[in-house]
Amino acid sequence: MAKVLSLAVQQPIYGESVLLRTIERTITGFDMRRVTDPGILEFVDELAQAGAKPKLILQYLQDTSGKLVELRGLHNLVQRMKAKRRSQCTVEDRLEAVLRTFCSYRGNQTSIFVDDTKTTQIITLQTRQMKRFFVAFP
Repeated sequence: MAKVLSLAVQQPIYGESVLLRTIERTITGFDMRRVTDPGILEFVDELAQAGAKPKLILQYLQDTSGKLVELRGLHNLVQRMKAKRRSQCTVEDRLEAVLRTFCSYRGNQTSIFVDDTKTTQIITLQTRQMKRFFVAFP
């Protein structure tokens, strides 16, 4: 269990309160800011995937876990979860998802050129705006 140091200053001078907060955060330790409950982490992952605002996720984490989670720590946590999700599928699956999303927008076009050995040689992407520019400036 981490020890919390409480300091009281009679007449704070400029910048001293920031220093005291920094010291208190450092002394409270790593364990006081890290959430390890798998249920909470799974729910945070779902919130991040759904597009919830970081401050609301932070408030949820602080309320449910009782830990002093900081916004930067939440950002790092969400990035680790994204990387873990990305590593679960192959590069081909991710590329297909990106191309399908790109082509789902009206007017966008994709061409994939494959050689005789079934190896992709060229992938071209053309947006609707690019098509208009090519017509306007041949």
